[in-house]
Parts: sequence; structure tokens; C-alpha cells
Amino acid sequence: MTKKIGAKLYTLLAALLFAAWLLPLSGCGQQSSGGGSTFPPINDTSGGIVGAIEVTLSVNVTTASVSDNAGAGVLLDAYVTVGGRAKTDLIITGSNANFGFIVNNTTSVIGGVTNVGDGHYTAKLTSTLAGKVFVSAKAGSVETGAVSVSFTPLAIDGMTFTASKSQIAPDGADSSVISITIKDKYGNPVDGNISLSSNIGTISPTTLAIVGGSATASFSSTVEGRADITINTVPASAITGTVSILVIKPL
Repeated sequence: MTKKIGAKLYTLLAALLFAAWLLPLSGCGQQSSGGGSTFPPINDTSGGIVGAIEVTLSVNVTTASVSDNAGAGVLLDAYVTVGGRAKTDLIITGSNANFGFIVNNTTSVIGGVTNVGDGHYTAKLTSTLAGKVFVSAKAGSVETGAVSVSFTPLAIDGMTFTASKSQIAPDGADSSVISITIKDKYGNPVDGNISLSSNIGTISPTTLAIVGGSATASFSSTVEGRADITINTVPASAITGTVSILVIKPL
């Protein structure tokens, strides 16, 4: 009887020890993240990042002047989290980079990409081409929606002009069309005001409010001679030029 009781106790003790050994194994494969919640499984293999990633992007302004000065660029602010936690160790340079900002053209420049810390990444966006630029932030395979920034041209920096005819008849009906284009320092068409004058003949109109960079005026004359047509930007005649048209009776 004593032997049977001892055998049963031994069997029971062995079962309890086996169960105690199995218990820690039941939690394998999970990672605690405080408060009893589990850290989301990470499964992003495209950029060397592993995890459930969230990326947000904002810009400090939505309209800016064109520029090639990175210091004057539009500030890009991106925040990256994994399972609600700041992702602080993304690679921002080199062939192994797994975070970056993306633009929709080849003329805009993103410079000074910086890991500020606490999942915060910044850069500056510049463009010398006027128009709308779309930019996004990407971590691994997760990319934000595009945010738009409109770049506006600078002041008038250059002017070109041509005459459709270099010679007209002095009958008041024959005419030459003068085409004028104004641009900023980067070659973007700009809006502005132009005045035209001539030593002989008639120009119509004598003032132009140019929208979109280009406009035309017409020149005619009943007086023979060389018409020297002066074209000035307004105000202050900052940029000026002259085109000559010969007014002569046809042979």
C-alpha cells in the first residue's frame, strides 16, 4: 500500500514539473509593448525595415517663390512610427537608405534630409521651375499621399522681343507684329507691364499688361524711315530694348 501511494505521488509530481516547463514556452513569439498589448508584427522587406509602419507628412507653406537656395526651401516634416512608437533608426543616405522624400519631377531638389530624432525627419524642397510640385515621404514600402507646393516666379529679369516683319510699306495698313516675352532669372514666364514708343509711326497698344509671360503689339506707319521702337518694363524702366523696322515704299 505504501509503495502504491508513493508511486502515485511520484507520477503527480512529474506531471506538475512537466506542466511548469511548458508554461514559459506558450508565450514565445510575442513581444510585450507595455500595458499588456503586443507589438505589431513587422513584415516589410522592401527597404530593410520590418514592421507595421505609419508615415505622415506636412509642409510649412503651400506656396513659395522659385529658388535654388536650399536655405530658402520649403520645410518638409515627416513623422514615422511603428506600432505607435517613434521609428528613430531609419537610414536616410547611401544605398541602404530606407527613408526619403519623393518629388514628381526631375527639376525640384530635396536637400538636407535630417533625422531630427523621435521619429521626426526633415528636409528642404526647392524648385527653379514655376508650377505645382507634388512631394511625398516614404519609409520602406509605406508612402504618404502627395502634398502639393506651388512655386511662383520671381520678378522680371529678362525680356526678348521680335518683329514679324523687318520692313513695311508706308501706307498705314501694312504692319509688323512685335512679340514680347518677359521672364524671371530662371527663365520662368512672368506677369508684368510693358510700355512701347517709336520715333515714327503708330504702335497699338503702347502699354501692355502681360499675363503669362508674353504679349504682342502692332506697328504701322505712313512716314518713311527707320522706326526705332523702344520697349521698357514698367515701372522704372528696369529692362529696356529696341527693335528697328524699316518703313519704305516697295519697289
